[in-house]
Amino acid sequence: MNYLTKCSVFIECFLHEGSENPIAIGTAFTARYYNDYFLVTNWHCVTGKNPETNADLGKFSEPEYLIVHFLKKGSISEWEPKRIDLIDENFKPTYLMHPRGNEIDVVAIKLPTFKDVEYFNIWEGVWEKQFDKDITDNCSIVGFPKGISTSGKLPIWKTGHIASEMQVDHDEKPQFLIDASTREGMSGSPVYSVKTGMINMDGKMMGGPGVAVNFLGIYAGRLGDDIEIGRVFKEKCLEEIIDNYYKKRILKNPFINYPTSTLRWFK
Repeated sequence: MNYLTKCSVFIECFLHEGSENPIAIGTAFTARYYNDYFLVTNWHCVTGKNPETNADLGKFSEPEYLIVHFLKKGSISEWEPKRIDLIDENFKPTYLMHPRGNEIDVVAIKLPTFKDVEYFNIWEGVWEKQFDKDITDNCSIVGFPKGISTSGKLPIWKTGHIASEMQVDHDEKPQFLIDASTREGMSGSPVYSVKTGMINMDGKMMGGPGVAVNFLGIYAGRLGDDIEIGRVFKEKCLEEIIDNYYKKRILKNPFINYPTSTLRWFK
């Protein structure tokens, strides 16, 4: 089984305690920084609001908690649903936002330790070196279109193409566009570039590790219902959220010893 398949998880959004049915569904993935694991998804998934207008997304009101379906420890075919609160006891959000606020439609939630489930670190499934990407290159969006999964709660790998130049930002935000037949339920999905055989790095062709995978960013929905062009917030958005979190912790406790760079590769 592809390691990255196990990193994407199905999420259900519940309005309040006692809710029988979720008000929305989506995708998230898990990533490790230092000894902490984080659940990563879109801001609009945890708030039920349009990040550009702050208006409610239809009947999707602000949820209080998520049910996240994690793989049971030691299994690839059994899942354990776990509740992840979005509001703490002081009525403050548990999710970490980007320094630019909700205009960056990405959040991270520090995960508690559960003895009966296993977290999978996205960084262990990708290549640390960056290879060249270009317009029309394939990309893979790994999530749950319309809640569809396989073999229980394993995600679907959908293929699209890079549709805008990645060296520049779309709409003055750190995002790029993809051409893909994505559907609701895929918000929060990780997006990858997968290359086999020879690859280009800095314009030079060279041999890779056989199969090379780079993480491109976090899928955040289509530009409109009538067009199959989607937004992907770039990888650096997540790095900046996590970096900001640890910097604040260091300010509160200067005796905490965290490295100041290469966050994701720290073991």
